[in-house]
Amino acid sequence: MLLLFASLGCTPATDTPAEPPELARHEPLRENDKRHPEATVATQLAAGRSGQSDRLEFRATVIDDRAFEAIGGKDTWLKTVIADRGKVTDEGLKSIAALPHLTHLRLRQSPISDVGMRLLAEAPKLQILNLPQCDATAEGVASLASLESLRNLRLGGTRLTAETAPAIGQLKSLRALHLIGVPIDDAGLREIAALPHLRSLYLDDAKVSDDGWTWFQENHPQIHVHVNQRHLDRSIPDHDQPD
Repeated sequence: MLLLFASLGCTPATDTPAEPPELARHEPLRENDKRHPEATVATQLAAGRSGQSDRLEFRATVIDDRAFEAIGGKDTWLKTVIADRGKVTDEGLKSIAALPHLTHLRLRQSPISDVGMRLLAEAPKLQILNLPQCDATAEGVASLASLESLRNLRLGGTRLTAETAPAIGQLKSLRALHLIGVPIDDAGLREIAALPHLRSLYLDDAKVSDDGWTWFQENHPQIHVHVNQRHLDRSIPDHDQPD
């Protein structure tokens, strides 16, 4: 497969409002984070409720379900929730998924299961979903098919099997996809390639053969591809990087 790859690896990405799929699996705690602690949950909620923010963002603070107990239906201002450290479970996800204008959710280190996926399927405006260490199965992923707004999806988890590909094939609105450690094979790649709006595909530790990638590039040259953090030869530049 090495013959298919460009000689240079991809440049590490940084967090932006449209966070790219090649985002590091888990960023180290930066010295700047240690010197300047993040605002507390209460402070960030107060800022949002006074019209100064539309997000809760915790990159360095260790977060658990209790952090979201204060969120309620009145928090219609809240569009983005990011928690990079700690563990949020399906229980903590209940209040997040109920936010009427939630568009961007990133929960690292959080074992969100099929129960949580079904909760997220009720978030009508969710566009960006990033769960790199989830505990969901293909069945939970398939439940996201009701999200007509979902554009960018990044998933990883030990319970995501090759059957995840047909489930993802039901997410017709996807434009960008990043799968981490999901054993997608040649047949699964064909399922994913059939997504009508897909423009960016990142697969880490998949099971696609050289022949599978050759077929993909010959038949879907419009889709930008990275495999194991390397840009695939003949793939177009990525101008639609997902979060």
